[in-house]
Amino acid sequence: NDTTATSQTIATTTPPQEKMKTGAIDSLFPATLSWSYPESWSLQSEGHGPHSESDTVIQTITLTSPSKKYQVVYKVGANGGLGGRCDPNDSYMGKIQHISRKPTTNYPGAVFVEFIVDMHSGANGVINFDGYKYTSALYNNVQQVQQAAVGSSVCDLYLKNIFKLSDTYNTQLLSAEILLKDIDTANGTLPKDLNVIKNQYTTAEYQQAVNILLSTQRK
Repeated sequence: NDTTATSQTIATTTPPQEKMKTGAIDSLFPATLSWSYPESWSLQSEGHGPHSESDTVIQTITLTSPSKKYQVVYKVGANGGLGGRCDPNDSYMGKIQHISRKPTTNYPGAVFVEFIVDMHSGANGVINFDGYKYTSALYNNVQQVQQAAVGSSVCDLYLKNIFKLSDTYNTQLLSAEILLKDIDTANGTLPKDLNVIKNQYTTAEYQQAVNILLSTQRK
């Protein structure tokens, strides 16, 4: 008996790339800052730019992923002052336990930094380990940020995430960061296992969040 072999070709299609939208800070600011984000993400804005030289304002723009587990937050301010100090010799200050960097091609002088630090509290010389805290944000690509490593003090990165956008109204990008909502809402406590945070970095939505920050452009 003759046997006939048949072969079937299964057509594979690449899903269409998601359409991108453009977000930007209020046009009242004397500088332009914009970014691209997937249309499946939502955008919410609070606040506005300065109406006059005497206005002290902050605009917060929050982009939220479809699952609502990830957010990208931009904060821009005018005429505000920033201060504070960070003492690397303070026993309670955290040490970096994980750090990675990605270059930005659209924002000269910036670098995307992802790091985790251990947090402590206590009194009378008794130091308690509270858990781990994450940061995923745009930072100034300066020497301290470039050289920060596991074991370095978090003070090496302190206030390095602030960018001057314009001398007019002392306009500054106060932060451009990713929030991990599953971590932030976990009973108000910090995770004691480093991998609880690291696992958040492996998802497609987290990578979308990183790409949003990497698309940030300043004019």
